[in-house]
Amino acid sequence: MTHPDRDHLVLLALDDQEPGAADTAHLDSCADCREELESLRAVAGLGREAAAETALPPVAEAVWERIAAETGQPSLVAARETAESGDDADRRDVPRPRFGRAVRYGVVAAAAAAVAAVVTVVLTGGGPDEGRVIAQAQLNRQVAAPAEAAGQVRIIDSGGGSLRLKLELTGMPAPAGLYEIWLYDGKTTMIPLGVVAGTDADVAIPHTLTLQAFPIVDVSAQQLGQQEHGTSMVQGTLRVEGP
Repeated sequence: MTHPDRDHLVLLALDDQEPGAADTAHLDSCADCREELESLRAVAGLGREAAAETALPPVAEAVWERIAAETGQPSLVAARETAESGDDADRRDVPRPRFGRAVRYGVVAAAAAAVAAVVTVVLTGGGPDEGRVIAQAQLNRQVAAPAEAAGQVRIIDSGGGSLRLKLELTGMPAPAGLYEIWLYDGKTTMIPLGVVAGTDADVAIPHTLTLQAFPIVDVSAQQLGQQEHGTSMVQGTLRVEGP
């Protein structure tokens, strides 16, 4: 059986359109591709939910520098210095590095989840009225993590069916790329929720997911631009709290 490549499935998820006849026939007969498309659509939906928020903080220059280094693009700082060293008549704003379609789509899932995480933090802000804890998990060290690595997760119901995942990590080294949070069904499907900034994270859980179907929280080490799940660092199973 010939499967569509992942870039094609990403495009289908981003376009939010019904697949063509050939894709539909394949998806009807291939559970793996069908689950992959559903997972990608769930992540793309996070980005659409965040699209109305226009006051997001700008992406730090250091992030662009790390992406440029990973993808072989010119350094933004070096390009700006080169431009500023010329004559005044030739000076102009140096644009952000442009990356090819494969690279852009390579980070789309993590980017969408990261945008949703930023929006969650901006809009909710935490505080004493942050909501009710409905589940918790102790994240235990996995093989690739240092001996002291651990984590604590709380699932917060902030009302109206909106759930957030709050994470605290301890004993984790600075990542070569980034740490990403996933919900895992314990079988074949993992859904990325967002990236960890420092040792804490506060991310939204898509309305399309349930804790019963995805009871495991995983934090993985990812290379920049890496689409698939990387290396598990800490992981644990959620315990649903009583009423």
